[in-house]
Order: sequence, then C-alpha cells, then structure tokens
Amino acid sequence: MDKEVIDIIERLRNNTQEIDFELRTQVDSDWEKLRAYLTDPGYRMVPGFVSVAEQVPPDSTPVLGFRSEWVDDDFNPSGLRECFVCGDGSAWHNAEWLDYQDCYQTSEEAPTHWMPYPCTKAMLTASQGEGE
Repeated sequence: MDKEVIDIIERLRNNTQEIDFELRTQVDSDWEKLRAYLTDPGYRMVPGFVSVAEQVPPDSTPVLGFRSEWVDDDFNPSGLRECFVCGDGSAWHNAEWLDYQDCYQTSEEAPTHWMPYPCTKAMLTASQGEGE
C-alpha cells in the first residue's frame, strides 16, 4: 500500500513542473515529509490507533497507549503502555514495566496515541463455539 501511495505521489510531483517556483518548493518540501512518513516505520501508526489530540477514550477505561519516548530497545521496543484518562482528557495515568525490579511504575505522562483493548468477551464466545 505504501509503495503504491509513493508511486502515485511521485507521478503527481513529476507532473507539476510547470507551476511557479514558490509552489514547486512547497510541493517538494511536503513530498519529502510525506516520503519520510511513508518509508520510516517509526513515523507510522498501526491502524486502530487514535491521536489524543483528536479524541480521548472514555473516562477510566484502560487502553493501549503509545508515545515515541516510551520506546526502549531492551524493555519496551513497541513503546506501548497500559493507560487510562481521568475526566476531560487532561489527566492521564500509565503503567511502565520496570524489568529490573519486576514491577510496574505509574506516571501521569500522556500517550500521543491510544487504542482500545480487543473485546475479550467476544473472543471467549467465539473460542467456545469452535469447540462444539
């Protein structure tokens, strides 16, 4: 999919040779930003994640949260933590696993993106139906 998007944008970019210099410079700048976004997995979010700037989860509902600063190659390569929001979205809590102490530490740092946990009740119901 990303390769297709890059090819389409490259064709569009190549067909804008006739536009004025200022607009062409902006197109080139935007293209380089978009190319970096599409080709570097660190810039992309998995489908299902929602920006906290766009929407916050329901109050006190545990969710998977992501923040690039939470990525740790040894202990948290995915950058995910369990999080929940309190009230209007201005107060967050998250749990960070401390491998060297075998425990969680909580903090109030907000994720940049979140997604709901999968519905375990639906998965349990489906797995019970498979055994029949």
